[in-house]
Amino acid sequence: MIRLCEMRLDIGAPGGPLAFVTGAYRVPDGAVFAHGDIALPEALRRAVPKRQIEFLAGRTCAARALGLLGLAPAPLPVGKRGAPLWPGDVVGSISHSQGMVVCMAGLRPGYLGLGIDIEHVVSSDDATALAPDIGTEREFALLAPFHERRMAFTVLFSAKEAVYKAIHSRVRRVVEFNEVTCTEASATALSFRLRPELTEEAGLFGEVGVLVKTSEDHCVTQCRL
Repeated sequence: MIRLCEMRLDIGAPGGPLAFVTGAYRVPDGAVFAHGDIALPEALRRAVPKRQIEFLAGRTCAARALGLLGLAPAPLPVGKRGAPLWPGDVVGSISHSQGMVVCMAGLRPGYLGLGIDIEHVVSSDDATALAPDIGTEREFALLAPFHERRMAFTVLFSAKEAVYKAIHSRVRRVVEFNEVTCTEASATALSFRLRPELTEEAGLFGEVGVLVKTSEDHCVTQCRL
């Protein structure tokens, strides 16, 4: 049901070694309560199989990421809003979409926060209907030379999600899409400006960068603080 696809340690990353793990999963017909040494928390034992396998796939990748960093695999408790609670000086992020899962992890003080997100390309109708909620026409215009409209929407949505995940531990609240604005874009990277209030809350100065990798049907974005 869960298969690890790629396991990589980037020892040359600016903030220090960075572990990446990707995987694939198949939603089972019935409930699943464990995978290897990873067990579901009690709160998810009555969840639908899709939510159960997503949790187990994410935690399986996280355990392997810890191993790549030279640490003993450890269960990740569930924090508020379902976010994983990483052990000790580890910072990390997990994301899944339609049978694919990605995980990134590193160590403090090299990283203040990490955010990774994977999204499958949305339909044209959704891209049109939801665009005003995600970004401004100016933001989409910055992406237009590099991505067609559906992919541009998906990349901007995913990149903002990656930023939110990276700063979540520093602000501890829901961040709205209009609090983060894209100011520069290329095919493989975006820059974002945070609203002054959010900048102060997060204790960050200057713009925040996001790396972008696209394929035919999905994209993966990374924010490293």
